Amino acid sequence: MSSAASSTGSPRPKRRRRRPARSCEQCRRRKIRCDMGQPCNGCVRARASMECSYRDGGSGDAAAVPAKARDLASAETRPEAGEGIGASGRRRVAARPALVGDYLRAQMPRQPSRPETDDDVPLTNQESSLLNNDSSSRPLVSASASSSTCIPPHTPRLRHVPEKTKLFGQTHWLHTAERFPISGSFHPVQVEPWFNDAKADLLETLQEARNLRFALKKQNAATLEQPIRDLRETLPVKETCDDLIRCYLRTFEPMYRIIHVPSFWNEYSQVWVGEHASTLQPVFFIKLTLILALGTTFKEVSDDAEASHLWRLAQTWIQNAQWWLTGPSEKTTYNLDGLQAFCLLLLARQTTFNCRGATSWLSSGSLLRAAITMGLHRNPKLFPGLSLYQREIRARLWTTVLELCVQCCLDLGLPINLSDIDYDACPPSNYNDSDLESGSEQTPKPMGTPTDSSLQVLLAQSLPLRVEAIRLLNDFRHQQSYEKALEMGTKLRTACRDVAAFFHSTKVTDGSFADTWQSQAEHVPSEADGYPAETVHHVYPPRLHAAGQGRSQILPLSQNMCRGCLSYRIQ
Repeated sequence: MSSAASSTGSPRPKRRRRRPARSCEQCRRRKIRCDMGQPCNGCVRARASMECSYRDGGSGDAAAVPAKARDLASAETRPEAGEGIGASGRRRVAARPALVGDYLRAQMPRQPSRPETDDDVPLTNQESSLLNNDSSSRPLVSASASSSTCIPPHTPRLRHVPEKTKLFGQTHWLHTAERFPISGSFHPVQVEPWFNDAKADLLETLQEARNLRFALKKQNAATLEQPIRDLRETLPVKETCDDLIRCYLRTFEPMYRIIHVPSFWNEYSQVWVGEHASTLQPVFFIKLTLILALGTTFKEVSDDAEASHLWRLAQTWIQNAQWWLTGPSEKTTYNLDGLQAFCLLLLARQTTFNCRGATSWLSSGSLLRAAITMGLHRNPKLFPGLSLYQREIRARLWTTVLELCVQCCLDLGLPINLSDIDYDACPPSNYNDSDLESGSEQTPKPMGTPTDSSLQVLLAQSLPLRVEAIRLLNDFRHQQSYEKALEMGTKLRTACRDVAAFFHSTKVTDGSFADTWQSQAEHVPSEADGYPAETVHHVYPPRLHAAGQGRSQILPLSQNMCRGCLSYRIQ
């Protein structure tokens, strides 16, 4: 009796229910229903799909599942806190320990049994702990307790507009500001009429201050003359330009996917129409002249005078592009168009411009940092507002940037300044350029089907191996192992044979691959198209085996390295 009286007499502390948010921040602010999508239907209708975000740092689907799991977990641990639940209810809850695990498996997408790759977005600590510990009810409580001590990563924010592309990283102040609670929001009906007028006056004042700031910056900026006022006047005749573009598309573009070829042809056709040439952006002429400069490397000329004229034009175009990237208009280059021009400039300097040594290294390092600033190193699945065209162009450019950096580090004998843990971007998919023009989502073609991106996809598969080879060659802290060098040389030889076998199997042209390249560059793919990729792989084994030269009489194992190096030199 006394125990019952004491239990009923002492008031229980009022437990505060903390319900998870079931909508994105924008829908909560607008007070509309949210379907927890990524982006949700409300943000799509408001034409603000890129702004759709969730307070807990995850996407809609990923945020909804832990919320439901917390409800189930709280239902399982609630009997110890409340006296009103009977013993039978407690027994029923305790008799079903796998309820949360079964529910999560039904709600979450099925994960493959293979190891996690860059294409997969990893689960959060809470989701993985709930999935792995569904056999008993006890680990559920410990999982939530352990996950409470971990700081979840911020969901990256990307500003992707034609004028500027920028990634707001982990330490950006925007993520700190998002953690401050919102004191309240007002419905438009509750706002006083005078507030709208005051808001309009404030916006007008801010716009005037912004215009004044731009005017002062322009007034104080140094006035520099552009090296070439009108690039259109420096172009050769149309027939010569067509030949130079075909040379570029046949040699550089299959390995370094920098431009979208159909879009480039559409803009290029407007250059020779007087009334449409003035509507083209200056960045297009920068890219066009750099492509023409690259084409001069493989252009067949009739005499030395024509070759000298094209070479001087290439030097002029390259210097103008350098001025455009680093001159007063530098701020307008912080987008994908500027990054494409940067890649073309780096290739043009290495092939047609007298650029060797440290300047090449500095250019590749700046290119890598520019790509990271634009968020190309992150998984495109983190930005659901991007279209298929935007995702694939970003993946191609990131792979091209890595290829240029790796090649530069190998040439100069310098360590690579990027680790595989610093990026989670997906490799490019096996698409034709024409597949990216449609607005609907397209399924990438199988790897056995040759496309416009086949060569870059093949090179991307061996990119981690080549990065590891550069680390082994340029590692000054540890001695180079003969066994490791032989092992990596064998792997690179296998990758080279895979490339040769792929193009040998596609020697008989089929389908869209031949049609696409015939229409773009009047070129039918053949086994010779694999030579650039084979050349890229052939460079590494001789340098790995070169360490054994001169020591064959001391170490018998180094004789194999000498023979391997000699065989590659003969090839």
